[in-house]
Amino acid sequence: MVTTERPANKEEGGLWLPWDHFLIKMIADSSDDADPEQRARLIDHAKRHIDSFRQNEWKPIVRELHKSFNWAIPDGLEPHWTAPGKAIYWQEQIVRKPGLVTGDDGTKQRVMQEVSNGWEPVTSGLPAGNASIIAHYLEKGLRFRPPVNGVPLETREAAELPEVSPEPEPLKPAPYICRNHFEEQGDIGFATWKGYLRHCDNTNEEITLELPMEVRVRMQEFPYYCVRHDIPFKNWRSATRHRITEMGKRISKGHPSVEDMKTTKD
Repeated sequence: MVTTERPANKEEGGLWLPWDHFLIKMIADSSDDADPEQRARLIDHAKRHIDSFRQNEWKPIVRELHKSFNWAIPDGLEPHWTAPGKAIYWQEQIVRKPGLVTGDDGTKQRVMQEVSNGWEPVTSGLPAGNASIIAHYLEKGLRFRPPVNGVPLETREAAELPEVSPEPEPLKPAPYICRNHFEEQGDIGFATWKGYLRHCDNTNEEITLELPMEVRVRMQEFPYYCVRHDIPFKNWRSATRHRITEMGKRISKGHPSVEDMKTTKD
């Protein structure tokens, strides 16, 4: 599928990022010690495998999504592929913040409200190799690209919806809760681990939550890993460069030393 890409802007987020944007970034992050020619070969090799999937599998998947699951994918909308049958989805970042609500008697009451902090890409590629698994993620609220002006690009066709309960499904609590502000603002929740880490970095706070299992598993694949920023490194040099860069940006509370980033201790 050939798509027309435009540079991303502040309002549209990642809508116009090229389909291979995250693929290139992932290869660059994992091949920091490779020279430009080696990195270009890695990217070209990965894109050739994905292109075969895009040309042979994607259009039938789109048809099956429409026929069996009532999801209409507009022409030109293509996932951010990271491997054949795997892609980066986007997820709305919902946080809980305090607010005042006026009751029927005119009195104001302080309550916790759910507020959108925009859309962010899910940290790693998720399965997208068939219509069933894609429909599963779309039903959960994930999207291939962030909505435009609040309107989702992927459309659930109501005319053919199966019968559902009139009771609305209760909102699920955010899986990552930062309680550092509880007395002032109440709990602040994040839908993704990356969102929680970004919050800690922006507010210069300690990471207090336990690492998710997927992060602990990923750490074992690399000799160095920055827990603060969820970034792996293949050697001491790239880990050192990262720490120097981050320490030069601002006061970085709790940023691990290079020795702390080492995943295998002597």
